[in-house]
Amino acid sequence: MVFRNRIKNKLIVVTVLLIAAAVFAGCGGKGGAREDGIELKDGTRIALGAPVSGEPAPGPVDYVESKSCIGSGTDVLYKYEGFSVTGYPDGNGGHRIGLIRINGEGPETFFGIGVGMTRDDVVNTYGAGDAAGDVSVYEIKGGRIIFYFGGGDSDGTITEIVLTADNVS
Repeated sequence: MVFRNRIKNKLIVVTVLLIAAAVFAGCGGKGGAREDGIELKDGTRIALGAPVSGEPAPGPVDYVESKSCIGSGTDVLYKYEGFSVTGYPDGNGGHRIGLIRINGEGPETFFGIGVGMTRDDVVNTYGAGDAAGDVSVYEIKGGRIIFYFGGGDSDGTITEIVLTADNVS
Protein backbone atom coordinates (compact mmCIF):
# COMPACT_ATOMS: atom_id res chain seq x y z
CA MET A 1 0.00 0.00 0.00
CA VAL A 2 2.81 2.41 0.89
CA PHE A 3 4.54 1.53 -2.38
CA ARG A 4 1.41 2.42 -4.41
CA ASN A 5 1.07 5.77 -2.61
CA ARG A 6 4.69 6.65 -3.41
CA ILE A 7 4.18 5.84 -7.08
CA LYS A 8 0.91 7.77 -7.12
CA ASN A 9 2.60 10.79 -5.46
CA LYS A 10 5.50 10.65 -7.92
CA LEU A 11 3.08 10.51 -10.86
CA ILE A 12 1.22 13.53 -9.51
CA VAL A 13 4.49 15.49 -9.09
CA VAL A 14 5.69 14.54 -12.60
CA THR A 15 2.31 15.49 -14.09
CA VAL A 16 2.33 18.87 -12.35
CA LEU A 17 5.90 19.54 -13.51
CA LEU A 18 5.05 18.63 -17.11
CA ILE A 19 2.01 20.91 -17.09
CA ALA A 20 4.04 23.76 -15.57
CA ALA A 21 6.78 23.29 -18.18
CA ALA A 22 4.23 23.40 -21.00
CA VAL A 23 2.63 26.57 -19.60
CA PHE A 24 5.94 28.36 -19.13
CA ALA A 25 7.21 27.29 -22.56
CA GLY A 26 4.12 28.83 -24.13
CA CYS A 27 4.68 32.13 -22.35
CA GLY A 28 7.68 32.98 -24.54
CA GLY A 29 10.05 34.17 -21.85
CA LYS A 30 13.41 35.78 -22.61
CA GLY A 31 15.19 33.99 -25.40
CA GLY A 32 12.11 31.98 -26.37
CA ALA A 33 10.59 31.98 -29.83
CA ARG A 34 7.63 34.27 -29.21
CA GLU A 35 5.43 36.16 -31.64
CA ASP A 36 6.55 39.69 -32.33
CA GLY A 37 5.66 42.63 -34.51
CA ILE A 38 5.13 46.34 -34.01
CA GLU A 39 2.61 48.43 -32.16
CA LEU A 40 1.80 51.98 -33.20
CA LYS A 41 0.85 54.84 -30.88
CA ASP A 42 -2.82 54.43 -31.88
CA GLY A 43 -2.75 50.78 -30.72
CA THR A 44 -2.58 49.25 -34.21
CA ARG A 45 -0.61 45.98 -34.04
CA ILE A 46 1.16 44.52 -37.07
CA ALA A 47 2.45 40.97 -36.60
CA LEU A 48 5.19 39.30 -38.59
CA GLY A 49 3.66 36.56 -40.75
CA ALA A 50 0.12 37.99 -40.58
CA PRO A 51 -1.95 38.10 -43.76
CA VAL A 52 -1.99 41.43 -45.58
CA SER A 53 -5.57 42.51 -46.19
CA GLY A 54 -5.58 46.11 -47.30
CA GLU A 55 -3.24 48.59 -45.67
CA PRO A 56 -1.45 47.19 -42.59
CA ALA A 57 -1.93 50.58 -40.90
CA PRO A 58 -3.83 53.73 -41.86
CA GLY A 59 -2.26 56.34 -44.12
CA PRO A 60 0.83 54.98 -45.86
CA VAL A 61 3.10 57.64 -47.30
CA ASP A 62 3.94 55.42 -50.26
CA TYR A 63 2.90 52.09 -51.76
CA VAL A 64 5.07 50.08 -54.17
CA GLU A 65 4.48 46.77 -55.96
CA SER A 66 7.36 44.85 -57.52
CA LYS A 67 8.08 41.41 -58.94
CA SER A 68 8.60 39.07 -56.01
CA CYS A 69 12.09 37.94 -55.14
CA ILE A 70 10.63 35.15 -52.95
CA GLY A 71 8.33 33.40 -55.42
CA SER A 72 5.95 34.12 -58.25
CA GLY A 73 3.69 37.14 -57.99
CA THR A 74 4.32 40.59 -56.56
CA ASP A 75 5.75 41.95 -53.34
CA VAL A 76 3.92 44.88 -51.73
CA LEU A 77 5.71 47.60 -49.78
CA TYR A 78 3.86 50.04 -47.55
CA LYS A 79 6.00 52.99 -46.38
CA TYR A 80 5.01 55.07 -43.37
CA GLU A 81 6.66 57.76 -41.28
CA GLY A 82 9.18 55.83 -39.15
CA PHE A 83 8.49 52.31 -40.46
CA SER A 84 7.69 50.14 -43.47
CA VAL A 85 5.92 46.82 -44.01
CA THR A 86 6.61 44.39 -46.86
CA GLY A 87 4.21 41.64 -47.87
CA TYR A 88 5.29 38.61 -49.88
CA PRO A 89 3.10 36.21 -51.90
CA ASP A 90 1.62 33.48 -49.72
CA GLY A 91 1.10 31.04 -52.60
CA ASN A 92 -2.69 31.35 -52.38
CA GLY A 93 -3.17 34.66 -54.19
CA GLY A 94 -2.65 36.82 -51.10
CA HIS A 95 0.28 38.23 -49.15
CA ARG A 96 1.83 37.70 -45.72
CA ILE A 97 3.94 40.21 -43.81
CA GLY A 98 7.52 39.05 -44.26
CA LEU A 99 9.49 42.16 -43.32
CA ILE A 100 8.89 45.04 -40.92
CA ARG A 101 11.46 47.82 -40.64
CA ILE A 102 11.35 50.48 -37.90
CA ASN A 103 13.67 53.41 -38.66
CA GLY A 104 12.07 56.24 -36.73
CA GLU A 105 10.65 56.99 -33.31
CA GLY A 106 7.06 56.05 -32.53
CA PRO A 107 6.50 52.41 -33.48
CA GLU A 108 7.70 49.83 -30.94
CA THR A 109 7.95 46.05 -30.87
CA PHE A 110 5.16 44.17 -29.11
CA PHE A 111 7.46 44.23 -26.07
CA GLY A 112 7.92 48.02 -25.95
CA ILE A 113 11.31 48.45 -27.64
CA GLY A 114 11.76 51.26 -30.17
CA VAL A 115 14.32 53.39 -31.97
CA GLY A 116 16.26 55.60 -29.55
CA MET A 117 16.26 53.08 -26.70
CA THR A 118 19.48 51.46 -25.48
CA ARG A 119 21.14 48.06 -25.79
CA ASP A 120 20.43 47.55 -22.07
CA ASP A 121 16.71 48.03 -22.76
CA VAL A 122 16.90 45.30 -25.44
CA VAL A 123 18.84 42.87 -23.21
CA ASN A 124 16.47 43.46 -20.28
CA THR A 125 13.50 42.69 -22.54
CA TYR A 126 14.77 40.03 -24.97
CA GLY A 127 17.79 38.55 -23.16
CA ALA A 128 21.40 38.37 -24.36
CA GLY A 129 20.71 37.28 -27.96
CA ASP A 130 23.41 36.87 -30.59
CA ALA A 131 25.43 40.07 -30.62
CA ALA A 132 28.24 41.13 -32.95
CA GLY A 133 29.42 44.72 -32.80
CA ASP A 134 26.50 47.07 -33.36
CA VAL A 135 23.98 44.32 -34.18
CA SER A 136 21.96 41.96 -31.96
CA VAL A 137 19.78 39.16 -33.37
CA TYR A 138 16.98 37.23 -31.64
CA GLU A 139 14.87 34.30 -32.78
CA ILE A 140 11.14 35.01 -32.71
CA LYS A 141 8.17 32.93 -33.80
CA GLY A 142 8.45 32.48 -37.56
CA GLY A 143 11.62 34.54 -37.98
CA ARG A 144 14.04 36.85 -36.26
CA ILE A 145 14.34 40.39 -34.99
CA ILE A 146 17.51 42.40 -35.58
CA PHE A 147 18.47 45.48 -33.57
CA TYR A 148 21.01 47.92 -35.03
CA PHE A 149 22.83 50.21 -32.60
CA GLY A 150 24.69 53.47 -33.12
CA GLY A 151 26.33 56.00 -30.91
CA GLY A 152 29.81 54.49 -30.96
CA ASP A 153 29.71 53.14 -27.40
CA SER A 154 28.93 49.69 -26.05
CA ASP A 155 25.53 50.81 -24.77
CA GLY A 156 24.62 52.44 -28.13
CA THR A 157 21.10 53.48 -28.95
CA ILE A 158 18.86 51.65 -31.38
CA THR A 159 18.95 53.21 -34.84
CA GLU A 160 16.88 50.57 -36.65
CA ILE A 161 14.85 47.42 -35.91
CA VAL A 162 14.15 44.79 -38.57
CA LEU A 163 11.76 41.87 -38.17
CA THR A 164 12.11 39.29 -40.91
CA ALA A 165 10.25 36.06 -41.56
CA ASP A 166 12.12 32.76 -41.96
CA ASN A 167 11.35 32.57 -45.67
CA VAL A 168 12.88 36.02 -46.32
CA SER A 169 16.63 36.37 -46.76
